[in-house]
Amino acid sequence: LKIHILPPFWKTWWFITGMFMLAGSLIWLIFRMRIYSINQQKHMLEKRVEERTTALSKAKELLEEKQEEIMLQNEELSRHRHNLEDLVRERTIELENARKKAEEADRLKSAFLANMSHEIRTPMNAIVGFSSLLLSDLTEDEEKRYIEIINNNCENLMVLINDILDISLIEANQIKIELVPFD
Repeated sequence: LKIHILPPFWKTWWFITGMFMLAGSLIWLIFRMRIYSINQQKHMLEKRVEERTTALSKAKELLEEKQEEIMLQNEELSRHRHNLEDLVRERTIELENARKKAEEADRLKSAFLANMSHEIRTPMNAIVGFSSLLLSDLTEDEEKRYIEIINNNCENLMVLINDILDISLIEANQIKIELVPFD
């Protein structure tokens, strides 16, 4: 009697071969899944890089446009600044000339007032002096002569005052000119 004892199924060649094949298939499947996952990530990253590159390109173009616009504005501001500097220079010269004219006018006005005060004082002194002489004991001829001097100086004083008023009217542009024929 020959008894053949069969080994348990896990020790059989077909089970061991199947296990190796199963293990190989699992390793190959895991490897393929890993490759697929890596390819998906690569594809997704390439898509993100492309989107980001496009966005950066648009941003770069926008920045270049803005930079060109800023350069144009800077040039325009520079031109305006130069124009303003020229205008300020011109106005400064005009103001300096006006200041000199005003100082000259002030000097002339002061000289005019000094001259006029002297001219007014002269007849006033004569009037006051001869009026005080009239109070003393004088002859009738001397009184008449002194009264004539007082009248002449009063008339001179009135002429000076009228001239001063005419000058002030001329300066204020309030004098009316009459055109009258004369010889």
